[in-house]
Amino acid sequence: MSSNLEFETFFYISSDKLLLCVFKKGLEQEFYKDEIRLDKDSKILETSINQFLDKNIIIIEKKIKNFVNKINLVIKDKDILPIQISIKKQNIEKNIINDELNYMLSDLSQQIKKNNYDKTILHMNIDEYIVDGTVYKRLEEGLEGENLTIKVNFYCFSNIKVKKFAGYLKRFQISINKVYSIDYLKNFFFKSDLSECQMARKIEDLDDINEIKFVPRLKKNIGFFEKFFNLFNK
Repeated sequence: MSSNLEFETFFYISSDKLLLCVFKKGLEQEFYKDEIRLDKDSKILETSINQFLDKNIIIIEKKIKNFVNKINLVIKDKDILPIQISIKKQNIEKNIINDELNYMLSDLSQQIKKNNYDKTILHMNIDEYIVDGTVYKRLEEGLEGENLTIKVNFYCFSNIKVKKFAGYLKRFQISINKVYSIDYLKNFFFKSDLSECQMARKIEDLDDINEIKFVPRLKKNIGFFEKFFNLFNK
């Protein structure tokens, strides 16, 4: 029996298309792929998803010679809410450090959760830093300043809908690993021929998008946020 760690499964769901892809670690091409087009009738979407999974999960598990335990969802849905919010810190020490940024990012995250209690944060990334009036897309090591503003993008999605999608997978004893917004992904792949599933897989390899990675609170030694990609140029 092969290891579950050898394969990653991605499931794209929209009102007009379902796409399921399995990737083997280290390989670019899909190990398995199936796709169907829908007629945008929301009344039959649930039936289509269930039938699509009924067909494909059995095939995938036979091909990988193992059970599928987790699936990454890629969602196109009008209820995914993009939010941009800023926070400013004045009179900071001249050297801007991770601890200060973590505090500001944590504050923003709590504001979003408080005002959108019925939603899950799917994505959080820093759009720009403004240091003493100068705009930076990336925060350079050793940058000095007394006033720091950060603009942060959030993508939030209905808790009810996340639970609904989880229910589709629960029938197969499969849980959601991560949920991606296709609109968020297209910000970084807007001129790409990649499929929706390929975008989700490749986003994890990008090191210049300032994306915040959430981690469980039990990991106290690294704080509320995991180190995110390329905070400082090296």
